[in-house]
Amino acid sequence: MEYTKSWSRITRSEWIFTLFLVAFCTLFAFVEWNNGRLWTSDFQVYYEATRDFFAGNNPYQHNYGLDTGFFKYTPFTLYLFAPQTAVSFGVGQCIHLILLAFSLIYSFLNIRTLLERFPVMGSRKIPSGMLYLAFACVAIHITRELHLGNVNLLLLLFFNLGLKAVLQKKNLPVAIWWSLMVVLKPIMIFVLLPLVFTKQWKSIALMAGFGILFFLFPAIHVGFKANWTLWQDWFKAISAHGEYLTSNNSIATLVKIHTGFSAAWITPLICLLTLILLLINDVFRFKKSETEVLFVWTAIFSAFIPNFFTTDTEHFLLSLPLIWLLFAALLNHGKWFHWIGFGLGMLLFSFNSPELLGDFSDFVSDNGLLGIGNCVFIITFLTIPRNRQPVIGSETGI
Repeated sequence: MEYTKSWSRITRSEWIFTLFLVAFCTLFAFVEWNNGRLWTSDFQVYYEATRDFFAGNNPYQHNYGLDTGFFKYTPFTLYLFAPQTAVSFGVGQCIHLILLAFSLIYSFLNIRTLLERFPVMGSRKIPSGMLYLAFACVAIHITRELHLGNVNLLLLLFFNLGLKAVLQKKNLPVAIWWSLMVVLKPIMIFVLLPLVFTKQWKSIALMAGFGILFFLFPAIHVGFKANWTLWQDWFKAISAHGEYLTSNNSIATLVKIHTGFSAAWITPLICLLTLILLLINDVFRFKKSETEVLFVWTAIFSAFIPNFFTTDTEHFLLSLPLIWLLFAALLNHGKWFHWIGFGLGMLLFSFNSPELLGDFSDFVSDNGLLGIGNCVFIITFLTIPRNRQPVIGSETGI
């Protein structure tokens, strides 16, 4: 197979797009700062909870900043956030926003490179103009991520680094990046399901080892008893998460809103089981290449996560890899009705902003149209036919 692009080469059009993203993030941060709205409320929680912890206190006992500003991340992540607490909040805030901007840029360029180097959806090159269409799909969610200073773009970075390592068959980097991804947000565990069905046992074993390390690491600092207490308090914090956070975009809530079905939690489990059965079908019936299964299904499960769990809307940034795969599928195999499906999905997914929609934004939020749009993306992708034969040469790891 002749690859169209090396890892290190960035095309002129990609440099232009990179400058566009840098300008967008810089302008957004400046406008927020100038208007007194550069709050980064989520970063404030990470920052203050970490400082509180290293001052000898339990970070899971009270909120930081907002009424909902409880620290919900695993005890190990306190050590990941620790370097930023060595500087003032303003400097740490700036560093965090730069990290988010870098993660955004890398994620956009990496997934396009992967699609050209491992063309699992067909050999057609992805036009550079699709970079801007992909940006338009997720721009609203990027602005919310930057406004809150969350970590979803970091999750997207870890996902991309891990996916690149998976396709190159480098087990240790896979374990490092995806272990960090899961310990930062355990809901990302769904991304690992394709590793199980493609028997990536070395990567799985290494991730299990990292999991044990992450669990025991705080004990070096606070002792085993205090470490156990921290993990118990973390579990209590995430268990209480649903008491003050609601989402009309999860499948369970969507079913309850639109049908009144009382046991709506059954529906996301059925959807999850259906996706797993389709994954198994790809592996054993159609005998798709290992590369295609891992590439496609890690992206699908990443996109499915904010539909399965009750999360904030910026978590739908995790759909970006699937959106790229959808572009490739549409360009190579899409019919007119698939394009209509994409257009409908984008209409529901990409434009819910009070500045754009006014009062209609409340209707969009109340009826979970963002979550429906994400489901439309997933369903549209799944209905586009793909090659039934393994991609020749795609199993190479370079």
